[in-house]
Amino acid sequence: MHKILTLALMTNFIGSFAQATDNGSFYDDILISGELKEQIAQEQQQKAYHDQIRQVQDQAVDLLESNAPQIKIDIPDLPTRPQNSPTLQKRAEAKDLSAAPFGLNWGASILDTQDLGVSLTSIEEKDYVNSFSAQNLPKPLKGFRSIDLTFGIENELWRIIAYGDFLDDTKDASVVLRQYRRFYKLLERKYGNAQQFFTPQPISENPDNNNPNQNAPKIDTSIGNPDFLAQLQSGEAELYATFEGNDVGAALSVNVDGSGRSYIIIDYKNLKILREREEQALDAL
Repeated sequence: MHKILTLALMTNFIGSFAQATDNGSFYDDILISGELKEQIAQEQQQKAYHDQIRQVQDQAVDLLESNAPQIKIDIPDLPTRPQNSPTLQKRAEAKDLSAAPFGLNWGASILDTQDLGVSLTSIEEKDYVNSFSAQNLPKPLKGFRSIDLTFGIENELWRIIAYGDFLDDTKDASVVLRQYRRFYKLLERKYGNAQQFFTPQPISENPDNNNPNQNAPKIDTSIGNPDFLAQLQSGEAELYATFEGNDVGAALSVNVDGSGRSYIIIDYKNLKILREREEQALDAL
């Protein structure tokens, strides 16, 4: 009886082992933790998902390769723009001077300028059409906080104005005057024909009407006097210089804002383009 019971138990064990092995769960229950089981289940789920995607893709390929009627969509070609505008190309063929400050090109259109990698932000400026603030210039220059470009109605770059950084200056404006003199020499070397214009603070000869014989107090009206910054700020004094050469004119000026910060401005104009526009207007009249 004992042998029969033992044999029955062994038979049941072997049957259970075979069933567990067939189901792939016997060693899973013994050797695989719950966390690992969950990871395996996720991987199997992902595999089934990707297998389903591949099946759909294969069906799509079979459909495209079949003799089923195909739908043809005609997409018109977008119009291409020449690398240079006609005006700029005409100037290049005539070998006109096209190099402009900061790596730009005189006569270039807005799109031509953007092709150089320049970022343009439209700005409103009185008496100037198609004006933009420019960033990412091909040849940037330290010491300038803003560069503005004007293309005009004809869409040709003809004006560049550079605003210097704001400076914490002394009462005699020595900081901005140092910068002014530096760029004065550089612009004179490049363009020539330098002319300086200075309007000093006006002097009242008779400040005391009750005593006309009394002389007015002496006021220093020289460039860089102890009160020069305040005189520039109030507009009582004015200092600027002009340069002209190679059909380009430049004006360099000293300025002071309402907070007493000084700065320089360089205003470039392509005089050749301006003369051509005047001739075209004259011819049309």
